[in-house]
Amino acid sequence: METIELEPQVLVNRRYVAFNLIRQNSTVECLITISALEAYFRLAPRASDARIVKTFREDR
Repeated sequence: METIELEPQVLVNRRYVAFNLIRQNSTVECLITISALEAYFRLAPRASDARIVKTFREDR
């Protein structure tokens, strides 16, 4: 079973949210674009970092 680490971060360039998937003792670093969150998860354009992380956590 895969789990998502609960520490997503908005990267400095504000184009991606970085997070980790942990599966069977290995970790995969992942990115999702903020534009994907805007298009598919109803994130408002130019949202704050806090709002971006909140949207990511609630809609994953």
